[in-house]
Parts: sequence; structure tokens; C-alpha cells
Amino acid sequence: MACLSMMLQLMLLYSSKVLFVQFGRTENVKNCLSPQFSRSFELDYYFEEVQNLRFAVYDIDNKTPQVSDDDFLGQIECTLGEVRIVLFAPLLPLF
Repeated sequence: MACLSMMLQLMLLYSSKVLFVQFGRTENVKNCLSPQFSRSFELDYYFEEVQNLRFAVYDIDNKTPQVSDDDFLGQIECTLGEVRIVLFAPLLPLF
């Protein structure tokens, strides 16, 4: 893996009903140990369906578009409903 101070990071979003497929990718963030990606993704939310998401982060080592030859840094899986709850929970009344 590359030296932590010289990373070029990218986050990929995968969406799944059965198999995960790439939905989008962020811009590359250079030389940051805690990257804040500015690209947002717009997904349709279906209340009664489980919509699985996977966020994967890579250290980009070259100019090829595929990430199979780059360093995998980590990932998290959740549902779109979980993301929605976290984003809108502060707006809900507490009674």
C-alpha cells in the first residue's frame, strides 16, 4: 500500500437487489487521511423494499478506470433506509 501521506482516494457506491453493481463513484481526493467527498448520489427510495448499499474506498495508484489493480482501503454495507434514518432523524419530533 502507498504511504499514507501520498494517497489518492476514491469512493465507489454499489447498489443491490440481488447482486451488487456499481452505481457511481466520487471524485479523487488527494493526500488526505480523512477525505470528504463532495459528489453526492441521488437514489430512489422505496419504503417497503430493502435497498442494500456498499461504500468502498480505494487508494488509486494509476490512471486505469477499474479498481481491481488499486489498493482496497475498506468498505461498509448498509441499507438506504438506514442512511435515510441517520440523515433525517434530527428533524423528527421527539414526542
